[in-house]
Amino acid sequence: MEKSDTETIYEVGFHIAATLPEEKLPAEVAAIKEVLDKHSVEYIAEEFPKHMPLAYTIEKKTVGGTMKHTDAYFGWIKFATGKENISLIKSELDANDNIVRHMIIVTVRENTMPVKTFNPKKQDEDGDTHKKEEITKEDEKVIDESIEELVSEE
Repeated sequence: MEKSDTETIYEVGFHIAATLPEEKLPAEVAAIKEVLDKHSVEYIAEEFPKHMPLAYTIEKKTVGGTMKHTDAYFGWIKFATGKENISLIKSELDANDNIVRHMIIVTVRENTMPVKTFNPKKQDEDGDTHKKEEITKEDEKVIDESIEELVSEE
């Protein structure tokens, strides 16, 4: 898709009902992407849904009554599109009974999530990973001399 000046960056976060069998989850994500594809979005990033407990029970009215959800699969997709497409995308996602709840927000193109890195150095009792260094008497002497030099220069 060609980038235009009228495009805005959005992210749709969604909860898919945990009652959906896990093997059908890829098809449900594909259905969400079909909605986005209809409106010619430019995909930027995404995270496949993961099962998680919800902070509170969410009730959703369906044809068969009201369903109460205490857990769901949560995923998100970041994309670019024109503002005119958002209300259409929202209404199409609202019509999907397998989506417990979704939210579309305006965001930025850049990745704003902190990246976790692995540090193979020693871990302390709390599990924190960092390099532990012992300060020797010689190190203390060098530090003290450096401080004295800085203070006497003023």
